[in-house]
Amino acid sequence: MSKSPFTLILLSAALAACTDKGTTDSSDSVAPDDTADSVDSVDSVDSVDSETSDTITAAIAVVDGLQPLYIKDVPVTFDGETTITDEDGYVQLQLPKNSALTIHATGPGYMDGTLLLFTLDDAINTYVQLISTAARDAIASQLGIPYDPTKGIVGIQVYTRDESGGAVRLGGATVDLDVAYSVALASDNRSPVGLAQSNVTVTESESSAQINFINVTAGPVNVTVTPPAPYTTCTWYRGDTRLEDYALEVAADTLTTGFVFCE
Repeated sequence: MSKSPFTLILLSAALAACTDKGTTDSSDSVAPDDTADSVDSVDSVDSVDSETSDTITAAIAVVDGLQPLYIKDVPVTFDGETTITDEDGYVQLQLPKNSALTIHATGPGYMDGTLLLFTLDDAINTYVQLISTAARDAIASQLGIPYDPTKGIVGIQVYTRDESGGAVRLGGATVDLDVAYSVALASDNRSPVGLAQSNVTVTESESSAQINFINVTAGPVNVTVTPPAPYTTCTWYRGDTRLEDYALEVAADTLTTGFVFCE
């Protein structure tokens, strides 16, 4: 699996933008990269014939949320089965079609990470974010808000599509949760620390479109995204499941990530 350079922010650096070829492509992607419009190719992934299989091929990377690093030799778990990332930081999984599922990853010195993902009928390339416990605690200290390991961190990225079907950040979209949390942090590369504190609105530019919620109460969490006009409808990536129809499950001491598209 080839890799492309990327810059990530989660809490204090630039977070990888969510990228997508669009639902009409035979191979759909959400991959870490430098821009919201670039796509990390999955041509090297063997596709499964959609006419004869109930699964799709997924290339899942595990990435460090604070530096340009794909993490090798760490476990990725789906449906009770664990696979170890290769030298490029990827695993290749067969996932059920047209399903809502979660993929988990962990590594020494990192918080656990979970990705919420909806599959369709075609191959996909995406990633699970991890954040080191040292960096998490340093940011908590800087903010003056102690991290609570009985709670979790939630990162929601908000996008729309351009005329070609590519993913672009949706500036002006606001995000909220229906449970308690300590603080919301919007990614903003114009800030010296890469974020805007107590901000639930996606910045217009210089942003990875992610809102981070710290010390979120563990359990089911309903996510609300209010897009700017003329956008009216927001769904979980990928497909047409509206946010209000599926609750995100937040685990204690875990970074849980979800991608949202609005139109």
